[in-house]
Amino acid sequence: MDIRINTGTKWTALAIATAVLVLSPFDGDGIRVDCTWLARLSYPLFHAGILHAICNAWCLITLVFYYDLHWWRLLTAYGIAISIPALLLSATPVVGLSGVCFALMGLCLPIVQRKLYFSAWVAAFLAVGIILPGVAWVVHLYCYVVGWVVGDFIKAVS
Repeated sequence: MDIRINTGTKWTALAIATAVLVLSPFDGDGIRVDCTWLARLSYPLFHAGILHAICNAWCLITLVFYYDLHWWRLLTAYGIAISIPALLLSATPVVGLSGVCFALMGLCLPIVQRKLYFSAWVAAFLAVGIILPGVAWVVHLYCYVVGWVVGDFIKAVS
């Protein structure tokens, strides 16, 4: 039964990655302080360009396939990514699947074997986001920390 669920999650991740790549040439509204609910729900599917879309799609597929994640982790990561408080947003719209990816990384932290190694990679990704202009690193940090807290809670109660 677990194999069927995980296979479905892998197909879902591939479908999301495909949608991200197909939609990469189009502009989405993005998530910002005064955005609509439709923009909030759809912002992970739109990207600032094809390279941005490829990197996010690669990250999603890698996490889902390598850690053999269940669909509920993917859904939880999406919920975390769209729940970013307006306090952390600006008037500049944010687009991309990276919020979902960082939330997934946070959700994975409690289940990975090599926590220090995994955390070093996450820190490196966060640092790159801080260095590069135009990257919403506060959104990345929020999603990672909330994912980590939720992942620890899930591990504690299961």
